[in-house]
Amino acid sequence: MEIPESFNYCPYCGARTPRGVRRNAALIVLAVIVVAEAVAIIGLYALYIDVCLKYENLLYYGFKTVKLTYAIEYGQIKIRKTLEIKAKDYIAYFSADHGVHRLEDYAKFVTENDPYIKQIASWLSQITDPEEKADAALSLCQLSIQYEANEAVYYPLETIVRESGACDEKSILYASIMKALGYDVVLIAYIEALHMNVGVHLPYPPRHSRDAYGILVEGKYYYMAETTNPGFLVGDLPRDLVGQEYYVIKV
Repeated sequence: MEIPESFNYCPYCGARTPRGVRRNAALIVLAVIVVAEAVAIIGLYALYIDVCLKYENLLYYGFKTVKLTYAIEYGQIKIRKTLEIKAKDYIAYFSADHGVHRLEDYAKFVTENDPYIKQIASWLSQITDPEEKADAALSLCQLSIQYEANEAVYYPLETIVRESGACDEKSILYASIMKALGYDVVLIAYIEALHMNVGVHLPYPPRHSRDAYGILVEGKYYYMAETTNPGFLVGDLPRDLVGQEYYVIKV
């Protein structure tokens, strides 16, 4: 039996396959490849847009440096400083582990030895009174970092570049600065309220606070520092947190 010209043997199974079917199969494979490449390109573009939106400061400055100016005013003290952040230092944190599987994992985000955190701490070192220094650092975190809810938790340098953060990121930044200044601090997580602030150990109860709220941890009093609401001093606690269950995270 002669095989029509419109048929050829399949090189793999020996079956006779119409040339039209072979052409259609080739077109389908080609279409699949084109679609896959298009999806990959769209995915990369979406990732680029996501990076642009989240990290526009670094992209705007050519992904080399970011210059952020801070004005710290506390009583008669007025400090105006500029922080210049290199992109490579930021990217190091961007690539770090951001996983939080239990409350103790928040401690790894406190980076008091980071050179930028130390630089910020050095600005505040001219304030000699321990309580006033703690209040000035708290004001810096309240006013310079806008509140913004996030799905992830960011390191202090990321929060500084983003100029925004949720209660946990603002608290982590404050705890980092305070530890760089030599203070003993803890993170305080409120279970039901899904909130976080900082406990600061002072050599005496806060004098400027309205209430001087504090908790006793292993024989030491740590006074509340609320980073989310501007105007709160060390020792002040929002009314809706009074009596709430909390968990202490050592850092």
